[in-house]
Amino acid sequence: MRRSATGFSHRWIEVWIEVWIEVGVEVSPDGMFSPRLESRSRIRPQTRRSRLVDVIERPVTRIVSSIETNLNCRGVSPMPGASPYDSVGPCRASRAARAIGGLALSAILLGPPDVATAQESSVSVDYDLTFASAYVWRGITFTDGAVFQPSITASHGSGFSFNTWGNLDIDDVNGLSGEFQEVDLTLAYEFGSDAVTASVGLIDYLFPNGVGPETHEVFFTLGFDVPLQPSFAVYYDFDVIEGFYGTAAIEHGADFGDGWSYSVGLLAGFASDDFAAVAGGTDSGLFNGQVTLTVARELTRGSLGFFVAYSDNLDDDVLPDQEVDLFGGVSLSLSF
Repeated sequence: MRRSATGFSHRWIEVWIEVWIEVGVEVSPDGMFSPRLESRSRIRPQTRRSRLVDVIERPVTRIVSSIETNLNCRGVSPMPGASPYDSVGPCRASRAARAIGGLALSAILLGPPDVATAQESSVSVDYDLTFASAYVWRGITFTDGAVFQPSITASHGSGFSFNTWGNLDIDDVNGLSGEFQEVDLTLAYEFGSDAVTASVGLIDYLFPNGVGPETHEVFFTLGFDVPLQPSFAVYYDFDVIEGFYGTAAIEHGADFGDGWSYSVGLLAGFASDDFAAVAGGTDSGLFNGQVTLTVARELTRGSLGFFVAYSDNLDDDVLPDQEVDLFGGVSLSLSF
């Protein structure tokens, strides 16, 4: 296990930080899978401990160095059916991962102007552990089998956040049982008012086991706090795909007592011809549609949710029929 250390200095704050996280799945002798999420850190502050230091102590960067360890810096060819992707040198992916991770940590550290502001700022770390019957991304079937999807988000009151998300195949349909098929790193900035919120950001898509090469997207989202909560998002892949994907969505939800709530969401996606080509499409236009029903139970520090979704293509020329239409799962969310 490798450890990454980064030093930061900002006004009266001088700290040396070592943070690492380990995310995985343990297999018992009887073949049962259980998630494992461990984090450790060491901080050597030059001044008194602050709330800002506390958030960095949370696990953010260990999963990045885990990618480098597992890849062993060898070129990997894409799996069959992964075209139009070419072979990829995984060391490039790990270098970009470290760069984005460092940028996110710097943004969180440099956001407040001084120690007093840092101590008063809202800082949080959110964990999400999801087990799903399949991995469907923007209507495209990536895994037609059980998956485990952990996520960690570090957020600062200034609006900056850094998220690490992964998809680990449980079934062996892709030949990757017990291994991460994909890891996404997202740096975002959210702004707006109580009525309208917007966000901009950058996503780095990593494929540790050669499913495809690393690629990058920038995005913009817009949401309105009105009935049906309409929202819009636009993503542009400026690296491998060089194409657009956008969504329009609405959602309605309500509480029905004893900490239980439900929500129903409806989403429609649009894709350029370059993006559609990733899934075998030959034209631009309406891409995918999805309806999602979620029932959740509020917990002391988060929630436990159960969801079922139906996803389908909206135009055969833009998105050919996919293997998975109906999927569901359970998600545990915790906030600290």
